[in-house]
Amino acid sequence: LISDQERFYQITLPRSYKKKLENVFLQSYLSAAEAFKSGDLGKARDLWAESLVFPIYAGDIQKHRGVVLTMLRPFVNDTLSKIGAVNHMLIVRQVRDKESALSDRYAELCRQIENRAWAEALSSILKCEEEIQALESPGMLVAEPPPYPAGIREVDRDIQATLYELLKPSPVTVADLGPIKQDLALKKKVIQGFLPENLEKVQKCYHEALEMVHQQRWDEAERLLRGVEYPVVLAKDAQEKVKILKKLKMPALDSGSGSA
Repeated sequence: LISDQERFYQITLPRSYKKKLENVFLQSYLSAAEAFKSGDLGKARDLWAESLVFPIYAGDIQKHRGVVLTMLRPFVNDTLSKIGAVNHMLIVRQVRDKESALSDRYAELCRQIENRAWAEALSSILKCEEEIQALESPGMLVAEPPPYPAGIREVDRDIQATLYELLKPSPVTVADLGPIKQDLALKKKVIQGFLPENLEKVQKCYHEALEMVHQQRWDEAERLLRGVEYPVVLAKDAQEKVKILKKLKMPALDSGSGSA
């Protein structure tokens, strides 16, 4: 690139200065490429940013910007493009990592249900709900990549401004979590009915409701019956009794109305 630009601009950079540029390229840019290949996106991004720290040409900042930065513009643009792409990948990876963690926890939940480990299963459901809430939060949908290393301050101020522009939040698409939320809600209700302490409370509530029915205290009975949500058999029975109570509370029709 430097040779091509020297021919194009008809300017020959000192050999010693070109050696310094080559060292920056070898130590930062190529190392970034290796880190990227190995999947270390954060390290790759930071090394590419550091590869934009060029030694000041002839100790003159104006000459440096007018000559070197102009000649290296294709390299700068290429590197900024890579950094922008990796910034977006870092944001997306945050979301995908959380989605993967949710998937793993859901799989563990299914194993716990299969083993009838109800308390552990309920705990997993609550954690799944927390992870879903985090994924659906505004901060996750429009996230920022990690900050650059301190060495970024040595980059030319104009290039630096572009680098910071590349840190602006970027919208990320999150998987449709509606189906799993519905499934978790159903599982949660069923599992709660299997826990001895919850079952005891529901049974007590149900028997109190029956006592209210015997005392013809319809409103209190209905309120208690509506609180019976599990187990399924008891919940269905409570629903049927609520329907009957509604009919009992209906005012009787005036038998004399409309007679002639």
